[in-house]
Amino acid sequence: MLLFHCIFLYIFLSGCSAQRVVLQTFVDESHDLVLHEGDDPCIVLHETCCSREESQSGSDEYEACVSATYHLMTRLLTAHWRHFSEKLSVHPSLFLRCREFDYSRPTYENATERRNEGTSKKVMQVLLDILRRRDDRDSAAREFDVKRNELRMTTEEQVQLYRDAILLEPSHPLVVSQFGVALLALGREDLARALFTDAVRRGVWLDPMQRPVSYYIPGIASKPWYDARKFPFTEVLEGGYEDIRREIQAAEDSLFYVEAENRNSYNIGGNWKTLVVKEDRNSYTELAEKHFPKTIEWLEKCAEDFLLVKFSALDPGTVIHPHTGPSNERLRSHFTLAHDGGARLRVGSEWRTWEEGKVMVFDSSWEHEVIHEGSSRRIVLILDVWHPDYITAPTIHGH
Repeated sequence: MLLFHCIFLYIFLSGCSAQRVVLQTFVDESHDLVLHEGDDPCIVLHETCCSREESQSGSDEYEACVSATYHLMTRLLTAHWRHFSEKLSVHPSLFLRCREFDYSRPTYENATERRNEGTSKKVMQVLLDILRRRDDRDSAAREFDVKRNELRMTTEEQVQLYRDAILLEPSHPLVVSQFGVALLALGREDLARALFTDAVRRGVWLDPMQRPVSYYIPGIASKPWYDARKFPFTEVLEGGYEDIRREIQAAEDSLFYVEAENRNSYNIGGNWKTLVVKEDRNSYTELAEKHFPKTIEWLEKCAEDFLLVKFSALDPGTVIHPHTGPSNERLRSHFTLAHDGGARLRVGSEWRTWEEGKVMVFDSSWEHEVIHEGSSRRIVLILDVWHPDYITAPTIHGH
C-alpha cells in the first residue's frame, strides 16, 4: 500500500557506499519530502511545507502540508527506526509534531527529595541502559518499568527520562505512554495530545484515550465505563458493606503502603496508599487473613475469579494525574467503603463520583485521573476481573 500512495523509500545497507538520500516521499505534484544523511527531519519538514506554501496560498496550506506529511514521515521512520535513527539527526520533538518545549521547569513537583544533577543523570542512565538491550525489547521494557517504580523521580526527571527513552523505543506503548503522562504532569497537554494522536496513526494504539502500557488484546470491545449491575458479584459484595467497612476502619494506618505511582509524579500533594488482599490470582495474603476475615468471607461469596483485590486510601488534597493501566484484558471495580464527598474520578471524558456501599466498574486502560477536594479520607476496595470478552483468555492466550 505504500507504493499505492506514491512513497519512495530508500534504505541503504551499512555495507554499501554512502548515499545522500535516506528517505523520499511524495508531498504533491511539485514537492517531495527528501531526507539526506544527517538531516533533522523536523527542519526538512518545515522547509518543504514552507516552499509549498509559497507556491500555493496562505498559512492553511502550510498547516495542511505539515499535518499530512508529518504523520506519513513518522510512520515511515519508526517502521525502520534502527536504521533511520543512525542516519538522521533526530530529536524528541520529532514525536511532538516537531514542537520544541522547555522541560527544565515543571509546573510543580511531587513530594520527593531533589537529587543533584549528577545523581539524577546517573539514575536516568541506568534506566536507559536497560532499554538499550535490543535483543528482547519487551523483557527490557518490563525490567525498565519495575526499576522506574523503585525510584522517586520528580516530574522534571520523568520528562527528561522519557524524552531520551523515546529515541530508543519510539513505538513501545510503555515509553510513549509514560512520556505523554509526564508531559501532562508538566502541564503540557498540547504536546501530550499531539504525541498520543501520532502514536495512534503509527499503530501503537487504536484510540488516543485508550493506551494500555503493556499490551493490547485485539478484538475486545471496550468503553470507559460499565454498568455495575451487569456483573453479578457487585450485588453480593454490596451486601457485605457494613462488615468490610468495619474491618478497614479498624485497620491501623501502618498496614497500608504508598502506591507505586505515588512515588513517580502521578500524585500531587495528599496521600495515596494501598493494602493488598489478593494479588495475581494468588491466595489471600497473610495480612489479609489476619486482619480482614469478614472481607475474605464476602469475597468468597462472590464466586468470582478476582485477579487483584486491594484497599485504596486517598487523603484530602490528593490529585492523581491522568494515566492508564497495563492492559485491556481486565476491568477494574471500586467498592466504596468511605467517602463523604469531594472526590471524583474521570475515565475517558466522563467524570463520576463515589457512593458509599456501591460498586463502579471501568476499564483502566482508558485514561483516568482523580481529584480529591473533600475533607476526609476516601477508601475503596479495588477488584480486578477479566473483561467479559476475555473470559477464555487463560486458555486462548496462555495468561
